[in-house]
Amino acid sequence: MRARCKALLPLAALMGALQAGPAQAAQPTLIYAGRVFDSEGGRMLGPRLILVQDGRIAEIGSAIAVPPGTRRIDLRAYTVLPGLIESHAHLLVDDSAPPAAAGESLRALRGAGHARSYLEAGYTSVRNLGKAGRYADVALKRAIEEGSVPGPRLFVSGPALAPGAAGGDERIVRGADDARAAVREHAGQGVDLIRIDADGVDDTMLSLEEMQAAVGEAHAAKLKVTAYATSDAAIARALEAGVDAIEHGEAASGETLHRMRQESVPMVPLQPFGERLRRARAAGVTLAAGSDASAQPRRGDAARHALLAWVEAGLAPRDILQAATINSARLLGVPGLGVIETGAHADIIAVQGDPMVELAALNRVVFVMKAGQPVRAPTP
Repeated sequence: MRARCKALLPLAALMGALQAGPAQAAQPTLIYAGRVFDSEGGRMLGPRLILVQDGRIAEIGSAIAVPPGTRRIDLRAYTVLPGLIESHAHLLVDDSAPPAAAGESLRALRGAGHARSYLEAGYTSVRNLGKAGRYADVALKRAIEEGSVPGPRLFVSGPALAPGAAGGDERIVRGADDARAAVREHAGQGVDLIRIDADGVDDTMLSLEEMQAAVGEAHAAKLKVTAYATSDAAIARALEAGVDAIEHGEAASGETLHRMRQESVPMVPLQPFGERLRRARAAGVTLAAGSDASAQPRRGDAARHALLAWVEAGLAPRDILQAATINSARLLGVPGLGVIETGAHADIIAVQGDPMVELAALNRVVFVMKAGQPVRAPTP
């Protein structure tokens, strides 16, 4: 049987699928999309059929052979996009209370709530960078993966590697050998990437040797390294050390931005955006979207609202959507995320309206699917 976009499709029994168990995990799903955002091309496509099977997009087109027993989801009234990706999150911190006062167990429980808010807001992947105690972010990631709590795909760094004057949740580094040891500790705990703080409190900085040691050890373990850096000197030093991305990047000079573009090092600019975002975009630096939210009760909503600030900074909706999908997926280094194409992960959302015309349409998420399973559906 071949389905076409003009077919009438009810949402029958979809809500029951929201709690799908293991026995239902392999059930094929056919999505009727009104329009589809092509994140790689930065363009909006017309009506498409999307066949999802075994957590992946099996086929996309205008006519598809439908396997028996396929679940059908009618999203013809909506815009379908890849699941959004948050590139700079802090799920296990709440700026309204000191971390030490909460303790790691309470912080992890709160983090589970923040993770769920991201998923419900349309974020199917989140990159969590530090401020998570001693690997509580790794524990939360594992709980989500095993299905104990709902949440997006998490990519976690463990404690940030920081200069000697830092404190709190950071892993203090004292010398190149200690930097290598810190990376080995992190790898042994199961982190997905390494965060280094290129500059810290009281104008302290990790030395070039310390950063090079951390990067070398991380790359040997096949882990990417991102550097939180605000001053131009710290950014330049991090680039010299061979980091894979820059977080913040507030005071990057024109020369440094040009180097980032030449070396294909992306930036995750943090609030306030404004001029730094415009300068990075004008220099041709690849941008990935991160909110740095750490106080709001609904972190997922806060991340979407942060994207609207990119509009105020003068960026086009197409560029912003790419920053929150394909660019962030490439930052993670995971093929098949941030795109809707054959073989990709079936992380899919739908919104009311056209975000290429009005980015605020992202605030009207009506459907969320992660790994082929619906977790939010439109009202029948």
